[in-house]
Amino acid sequence: MIKSYKILRTETVTDYQIVKASSEDEAYDNLKDDKWEGYEVQSSDTEIEEQNKPELKTFITHVPVHGSMRVSVEASSEKEALELIKEGKYTDNDDSFSLQDCETTPEDLTEKDIEELC
Repeated sequence: MIKSYKILRTETVTDYQIVKASSEDEAYDNLKDDKWEGYEVQSSDTEIEEQNKPELKTFITHVPVHGSMRVSVEASSEKEALELIKEGKYTDNDDSFSLQDCETTPEDLTEKDIEELC
């Protein structure tokens, strides 16, 4: 079975640059990234680590919430009141409503409810 390994190499190097300047500050300002000479590795350390963790992805869904809140509706009968409530034609008159008072029901979820976040 083929496995994945992470190999990390850390090196300490020495190199130099000769810069013409009238002061140390000016010398630092005149350094050129591509003009280094005398590159020499002073020490090298290698670490290896097996990468057996699967790549993690982010998934999203909507967790069902079960609860209730007090509403009111003006109607001539319970049947009419129920129809108006189902149509959303009610007044929420419970200022103490909080999602904390509701029960989440993640056990109602299936794999079809889960989507990968792209």
